[in-house]
Amino acid sequence: MPEPTSRSTDLSNTLYIGTGKSAHRLPTTSLRKSRMGLDVWSLVVIFEAVVFLVAFPLLVFGWLMGAKGKNPIRDAPFESGQTHLGEARQRYMMQYYPYLIMFIVFDVVAMFLFTWGLAFSSVSSSQNYLFLIFIAILVAPLGYASYLAGKRELW
Repeated sequence: MPEPTSRSTDLSNTLYIGTGKSAHRLPTTSLRKSRMGLDVWSLVVIFEAVVFLVAFPLLVFGWLMGAKGKNPIRDAPFESGQTHLGEARQRYMMQYYPYLIMFIVFDVVAMFLFTWGLAFSSVSSSQNYLFLIFIAILVAPLGYASYLAGKRELW
């Protein structure tokens, strides 16, 4: 019976995915080459060349077909299909500003709550406390927005 060959103990070209009994060993040399036998960086260069070959003719075509010279009618301000009326710099109404702040705060909180909820079971309790502090910090602009929404003189 033939004796089993000894394996090399050099693990510098080995990548392990997973932990424990479910770990899979992948040689890193297979990660550096694509299926076509090209190096990863050569694929990046090919991608950049394709992007350039698609984008550059579009830019040149737009420049060649675009209008040349000045035209006072074409250069006049145009607002949603209407001719320009009045001064462009007017006082901005603060009526919706508090709601804008509320939207931004709720948007950020929802984004972080979703990711925190996905990782809740694998996160330690000290990190959970840090996240609760983060949420408490975001309550301050929410309170400010609620205060501004109640001030009718801004409307």
